Amino acid sequence: MYFKETKTDTGKTSVLQLIESVRINKGPRQKIIVSLGTDLKIPKKLRKQVAHCVKELLLSNCGFNKSQITTAEISVLNRLISQDSEHAIISWLNTVAIDEVVNIDSTKYGDDRFYRVSDILLKNQSHIETALYE
Repeated sequence: MYFKETKTDTGKTSVLQLIESVRINKGPRQKIIVSLGTDLKIPKKLRKQVAHCVKELLLSNCGFNKSQITTAEISVLNRLISQDSEHAIISWLNTVAIDEVVNIDSTKYGDDRFYRVSDILLKNQSHIETALYE
């Protein structure tokens, strides 16, 4: 997720939007999660951190702890990049620079961890989707 500033139809006013990148059959697309209007001003240098906090808040409301949030991030990145099973994520971690992207030590991860977080994601799927669309 990230913030994007767009102009209104008249082109005179900037509107701040929270955007999520999604992949569809036709390729990657940007989906507006929420339009924050013109009154909310988030400095550009803080937008990435605020978007990250929104994501963490959403997942923590579903009962995820910090470690599970990181595991979910890795799992989602894998689905977007390689579409591997939970079991294959461990070998995938050895072929990408995920340690630098998510700031973790991937050698400490086992495949059971990805099975457990996938179960939690699936259990909370409707809540997560509803919260993203609100």
